[in-house]
Amino acid sequence: MKFKNSLLLLAVVLTAVFCLSPTQNPVEKTSVIETLHYNEKSPQYFISAHRGGRYIKGYPENAIPTFEYTLNRVPNALLEMDVNITADGVLILMHDKSLERTTTASGLVSKTYWSEISNVQLLDDFGNITPFTVPTFINVLKWAKPRGVILKVDIKRGVPYEKVIRTIEKYDMTDQVVLITYTAEGAEEAYKLTQEMMISASIRNMEEWERIKKTGIPARNLIAFTGTRMSEPELYETLHAKGILCILGTMGNIDNRATARGKHIYHDCLKAGVDVLATDQPVFANAALKSFK
Repeated sequence: MKFKNSLLLLAVVLTAVFCLSPTQNPVEKTSVIETLHYNEKSPQYFISAHRGGRYIKGYPENAIPTFEYTLNRVPNALLEMDVNITADGVLILMHDKSLERTTTASGLVSKTYWSEISNVQLLDDFGNITPFTVPTFINVLKWAKPRGVILKVDIKRGVPYEKVIRTIEKYDMTDQVVLITYTAEGAEEAYKLTQEMMISASIRNMEEWERIKKTGIPARNLIAFTGTRMSEPELYETLHAKGILCILGTMGNIDNRATARGKHIYHDCLKAGVDVLATDQPVFANAALKSFK
């Protein structure tokens, strides 16, 4: 009887193991602050998928199925997403103020209740209706937690920083989130609310770097968004000396040039001092990273 019970237990364990999908495998726990730190002796490069991935037929921006699509092809991608808020205070993923472009509904997000939004379908970037629905921020955190995925969270205008941060803390995701800010004041506000998370600060030139320095935010908590065009070499050198990684927004112009002229466009960015490519085409950009020497 004991032997039979042992076999039964073994069967249950094996079934549980083999039922896990590839993206559900737990990863080794590493803080985002440790991961996204510049190391001159061992430089690393990253892909940041803008809105989780864009211009993929059948897959809408800011949606969990799209995140999975991207991660299946770029396993170490950082997932950038937009957090908005409904009329009744539910945090959801939505870039625009209104619902028209990305869903089958209309109206302002801030004037629409979650009960209404939860029933609509998402559109892909070509206007096609998909079977997918708008995710809540909480569901995204729950999805990302066991996968060890790093989320870059863009808090949209009108959404309270504190509400977003406390939600992240509640679901024990502080070590997997980068908070995106656009001004020195925004970065300072975020840091005052949490000293455990990494903050993406806009540092496109030395003047903006001086403003960020005055906030007193430790360099270990910072990752720099250096804009959508190349910055002066001095900026990359200064930030790297502080251990700060540099993000370049390639979405739009640089992505288009790389598509037309080849992966060397991305290589030129990396050679100049860029560490993270924030792109609308993560799969193509990742192929460029793999071929970069």
